[in-house]
Amino acid sequence: MRTVASLTRRIATTCTLLTMSSLPSLAQSSSPVYEIRTYTVSPGRLADEYERFRHDWIATYFPKHNLTGLLYLAPTDTPLVNNTLIYILRHPSREAADRNWAEFLADSGVKAVSARWNANGRIVTRVDRVFATATDFSPTPAPPVDLQVASCDSARAKGLDEVESVCRVNARWDEANLKMDPGIVEPILDAQFYWVAGSRLRSKSDIVDILRTTTVRFETYESTDVMVYVGQNMAQAVGLSNRKVKVGSSDGDGAYRFTRTFVKRGDRWLILGHQYTFLGKAAGG
Repeated sequence: MRTVASLTRRIATTCTLLTMSSLPSLAQSSSPVYEIRTYTVSPGRLADEYERFRHDWIATYFPKHNLTGLLYLAPTDTPLVNNTLIYILRHPSREAADRNWAEFLADSGVKAVSARWNANGRIVTRVDRVFATATDFSPTPAPPVDLQVASCDSARAKGLDEVESVCRVNARWDEANLKMDPGIVEPILDAQFYWVAGSRLRSKSDIVDILRTTTVRFETYESTDVMVYVGQNMAQAVGLSNRKVKVGSSDGDGAYRFTRTFVKRGDRWLILGHQYTFLGKAAGG
């Protein structure tokens, strides 16, 4: 039976796959360091750990602290298939890795996310780490992906015009929902727009019709903690949406984690996709 430790060592011996041209590289270095992390998860909590990575770590806090993920792996052998997540990070150096992890763990947002996910017991029960470097016979890495990454609060100060443009469109989405105005939302949605809400999938015409006919009215609808990632003609915005609304006799107040995908058509950014997850009555709660 293959153990976590033996599996981690085996991955380390084959880490040359990290420099294959099919994997993007977000930071250049003459001698990068690769970190292979193996998480053992409490029984029944692997799906929770996947969600935490999708919506919190990868979407917001890894980019914020320069933790560049290359590959996220799900073992296929038992018993690891039920309780193990493996992923591989690329660092400029071992010192940079230690520094970035220290800043990550000290982040108040990270602490809040961890507290929320661990409220019913710790998800991760064990962490194994292996650091490795590429061999001299590894394939040449692909050129770095040219990404603009910034929060909407910092984009202007950093001079990231494309990020700022995406943030403006994102703000228009909030305005359209607050005012329930189809005239605002229609011009900013791509023709192929989709909205995923649980098991429901809605199109651009569905959203326009909803705004035109609904009796729902928001008291507040705003995005916070928005991080934007722009590459060539595609972008993604991830953040929190705080809403106060009455839906009939029901209370629709709460905080949501959203992910919006944008596509650039000519010189205009349009929203291509939108999905959200309900977090609870208060962000970070």
